[in-house]
Order: sequence, then structure tokens, then C-alpha cells
Amino acid sequence: MDDQQKLVCILDDDADIRKALERVLNLHGYRCRSFSSIAEFNTRANYKEAACLILDIHLNGESGIDLKRQLSHSVPALPVIFMTGRDCSANREAAKQVGGAGYLAKPFESKALLGMLEAAIRSPS
Repeated sequence: MDDQQKLVCILDDDADIRKALERVLNLHGYRCRSFSSIAEFNTRANYKEAACLILDIHLNGESGIDLKRQLSHSVPALPVIFMTGRDCSANREAAKQVGGAGYLAKPFESKALLGMLEAAIRSPS
């Protein structure tokens, strides 16, 4: 399967951000599935087929960092790119400690996301 057929999961509680990310990724040939909550992601995502997860750190009182910790046990090879509207050293360090493949502070340029996504997909697990 080439990169243009890869499935990318998007998990963010902001519908506008999900739609914007889907548009950008679809324009670059990626298939997308987006989710608004961790519960929805856990029940509907086929994350074992996903090439990458783009994950918000703060999800209506839930933690993207905690979700990554859980996923590290069930799908350790799944790269996770974190994004947040609350950029701070604590968030950057937490994302690094749980093995995030990337970190983006909102708002970010699509070029930055695409470069990070390509690197995460190509990187050996």
C-alpha cells in the first residue's frame, strides 16, 4: 500500500478542526476517519489499520496523553501526532515522554502537519 492510500485517524473535540484536517489530508491523498471523543474512537475506530493518529491533547476533560499510554499497549506501532491549543512545556514534555511522533501547537500550517505525518508513517516502529 503506498502512502496515498494510508488511513489517518483524527481525534479532536472541535468539529471545525476535524473538518479542516480531513480536507487537507484528503487533498493529499490520505483516507481519514475522524472522532469527537475517546469513547467514540474506542468503539468505532479500526486503529489497527491506521497509519497514524492525529490526537488532541485536551478532549473535553479527557486526556489524549492518557489515550496514547493505553494505545502503547494495544497498538504500540501506531504513530501519534499530538496537537494542542494549549502549548506549554508540560504538554510538550508529556507528549515526548509517551512516545509521540510529533507535536503541533494550534494553529499550525498544513505543511508542518504533512511533513510530520509523512515522517511518522515512514519511521520504523
